[in-house]
Amino acid sequence: MAGPQTLRGYGPAMASYIAQTRFDIVHLHDYHVGLVPFYLGDDALHKMSVHFTIHNATYQGITPLRGGGYNTLDDINLPGERLFHKYFDFFDRLNLMKACMLKVHEMGGKITTVSGDLAGTWGYAAELHESAAQVWTRAYQQKHAPPGEVFVPNRFLDVLEKLPIAGITNGMSDSNRPEHLPELTAALVRTAMAINASWEYSARQYIDMYCYGLLAKQWYKARQKLIAHFTQALAHERELFATFFRPGQQEYGDRLDWELKTALDKTVDCASEQGEFHELRDVY
Repeated sequence: MAGPQTLRGYGPAMASYIAQTRFDIVHLHDYHVGLVPFYLGDDALHKMSVHFTIHNATYQGITPLRGGGYNTLDDINLPGERLFHKYFDFFDRLNLMKACMLKVHEMGGKITTVSGDLAGTWGYAAELHESAAQVWTRAYQQKHAPPGEVFVPNRFLDVLEKLPIAGITNGMSDSNRPEHLPELTAALVRTAMAINASWEYSARQYIDMYCYGLLAKQWYKARQKLIAHFTQALAHERELFATFFRPGQQEYGDRLDWELKTALDKTVDCASEQGEFHELRDVY
């Protein structure tokens, strides 16, 4: 498994290419690119729509620390103190998949996997949501006896149980093999499209996801204006509202609430500094 020291070689290079090319949408796949969003930085991520697809959650890019979590990230030119506990920490190791998922979710992007529906009610999308206890219980019910050790698809990464994951069928099931799909022959492509073949439906799901990305980008700009308007309208009651306003847990809470909190904190700090300045001026 490639560790951070290896991944940092192409992580910054990919981030630089993405930033210079100015893509509207970036679609990341598996833990190998888990560092890319962090090398891009929030300023760049705010200007694009970023999504993440999990092909196999068994491999999460889990790597040992070298001199502690902060130092391990510092060594690959990422701010360890700011990022380690919030994104990467996984039982005192780095987990690149976890970090990438949290950052993509934080930026308003979609997390997808390779089978199931968009609501994540079946297939691999549903399996990744299951905890170890749920998997064990189902095995017990099937076997009518304690099953012993069971395979947990999410490999005990509880973030997978909490974040929304959409399934997009990748066409690898037996029913999607070429011998079962005459519509794949050139002569019948038009007919296949007319009867809504499974591969066409899957492709449309991808297109819908990318369209969502563009719309999400518009929503992000709109809510910045909304926050600015609301904070200005608070006027002299701004500090009071900021004192009592408490969003949910930052990793899984409403992102808009946290953007509002950040804006409020900045304005309150600004007001405090101005007050201190006036006090000093009165003294002198």
